[in-house]
Amino acid sequence: MSRMHAPRGPSGLLLAALVPPLIAGCSLEVNVIGGRERCWPDGETRLTSLMKGTLVIDAGGARLATPEGEVLTLTMGNGSFRTDTVPPAMVDGGGAVMAEDGDLITVFGGLGGDASMIVCDVEERAAE
Repeated sequence: MSRMHAPRGPSGLLLAALVPPLIAGCSLEVNVIGGRERCWPDGETRLTSLMKGTLVIDAGGARLATPEGEVLTLTMGNGSFRTDTVPPAMVDGGGAVMAEDGDLITVFGGLGGDASMIVCDVEERAAE
């Protein structure tokens, strides 16, 4: 009959010394949005989403026209849409241009059941 023994010697001591700090440094919190920061209020029920489409900004507001034919109404979580620029633009909180009217973009944000999206960030941008 074979007995199992705890590891002994230098390798066992090394393992015993390394495991607790590694475990202590790990978080049990799961990050389901890939390191991205959500920008909508906690009380709002929204689906964390990446959406791709053509940005449309005019006097009527901002929209994202998707390749599937959907049109989402956009609002900014940490920025704004400017119609006083040529071309109209999506800008971040510091005023830097993130995308312009007509750009093909992929945005990260919170998608609502009413075909609206709160945009937190532009993931990709390609001028059309």
